[in-house]
Amino acid sequence: MCIKMKAKNNEYTFIMEENISFSSLLNKFESLLDQSIFQDIVIYPQAFFDFQNRVVNNEEIEKLVQLLLEKQVLLFGGIVGCDKSKRTVQVKEVDIHGGQSEVFYQETLLIGNVKPGAMIECCQDIYILGDMSGTIVSHNENIKVYCQSIKNGNIHINNSCLQNITSFEATKVYYQDNEIKWCKGDISYVKNCGSNFG
Repeated sequence: MCIKMKAKNNEYTFIMEENISFSSLLNKFESLLDQSIFQDIVIYPQAFFDFQNRVVNNEEIEKLVQLLLEKQVLLFGGIVGCDKSKRTVQVKEVDIHGGQSEVFYQETLLIGNVKPGAMIECCQDIYILGDMSGTIVSHNENIKVYCQSIKNGNIHINNSCLQNITSFEATKVYYQDNEIKWCKGDISYVKNCGSNFG
């Protein structure tokens, strides 16, 4: 078995075999998430991952988190045994209400809704498990924004913006080659960012 699972309280730890390609491992994990044990969950448990001696790059972590967003049965808890000075993900379980403004300096998993009129400024990647109807601003062109769903949301990256976007699927928004790009499901979109906001 290439994935071993340990459960304790409301947490799962997945121990991933290191002698198999990451894409094969991800396929096996996806099959595991489709099992009946994960289909009748009322409270979403946190999932922690132990990659043993495997070196996992950011793109692979993004694919793993995207899979968790698509399946919506587990919450990303973090990587077990990773060097915390290299990567940590802060978890915030809160709604951000209209008129509120929050700043996140590190990579953040937000469990809650971003209401209309709310603003988040973030310096690192953000994962939102909830509805995103407010505004996200970042001056870091390498940031990625992952949302469970977006309803008339605004995302500003590197002084370029997507306004009033709506997606009822897991969505990734990022900046590349002077354009804001976004993917939902298997479809990619490009917004030419010639016009900047003030």
